[in-house]
Amino acid sequence: MKVWIIGLDGATFKSIDLLVKKGILPNFKYLFQNGCRAILKSTMPFFTGPAWVSMVTGVN
Repeated sequence: MKVWIIGLDGATFKSIDLLVKKGILPNFKYLFQNGCRAILKSTMPFFTGPAWVSMVTGVN
């Protein structure tokens, strides 16, 4: 089984869903219909570097 993790720094599902609905992101529509998605419970405060390390390692 192959696992792909796609992370969009600073993006929200609200903004992505709007673009999918408008037909701007058809590949994301396919991924959402055939895969899964989840929200990262990020580090506090929200900084890119520590958040990505937390996502990859599972440690806050």
